[in-house]
Amino acid sequence: MWVMVHPGQRRHGIGGRLYDALEVHLRDNGARRTQGWAVDEQETAQWCARRGLKRTRELRFLRLDLTDVDALPPLPPLSDGVTVATFAEIGPEAVYVIDAAASLDEPGDVTDDAIRYEPWVTSRWQMPDNDHEASTVVLVDGVPAAFTVVRSDEEGHRVWSAGTGTLREHRGKGLAKIAKSIALRRAAQKGITAAYTSNDEVNRPMLAINEWLGYRACASQWSYVKAL
Repeated sequence: MWVMVHPGQRRHGIGGRLYDALEVHLRDNGARRTQGWAVDEQETAQWCARRGLKRTRELRFLRLDLTDVDALPPLPPLSDGVTVATFAEIGPEAVYVIDAAASLDEPGDVTDDAIRYEPWVTSRWQMPDNDHEASTVVLVDGVPAAFTVVRSDEEGHRVWSAGTGTLREHRGKGLAKIAKSIALRRAAQKGITAAYTSNDEVNRPMLAINEWLGYRACASQWSYVKAL
């Protein structure tokens, strides 16, 4: 469930009426639980509380200045058998294998279900702002093991890290660090000056990687859930 009202049109009950209509629709279709995100501000928190939505977990937004690539930590060394490729070079099938597996372990109030290849291509691979030249896959002995997705706003000189994942059997080897380090450098080479990402508060391994890269907190949202 997601309700958004233009700032100039708030406090007229528009959001409340939208919410009521959505909740009726969900109940009529058998939904038993709803989840959404809200910015970290008092007025929004009160709006959610009045509707019985309970605040659960924080999502932190982070920003990294890419105007000076030399300020990034040194690229981790590639051990024997480890190579890298862009999404453009490796194609969607290899990326799908990692993403479909890693998404199942992503923390949150709503867990991902298994996704078939065809809808994955439509909803993820073909996103119009995906940067297949900066998005990076790390391979171990020629087999895809980790990846990071970059979505670019080249006119605004900024990128969004839309997901980083590693297959379970390859975690703890620094492969996600390699993927993200290389992807950010590739983005900077194209004139990108700022990188943004987000992390669930409990995803400590990913938070540690982003802190190592130099990301700094810039905003936050909270997850809200309600039993219907």
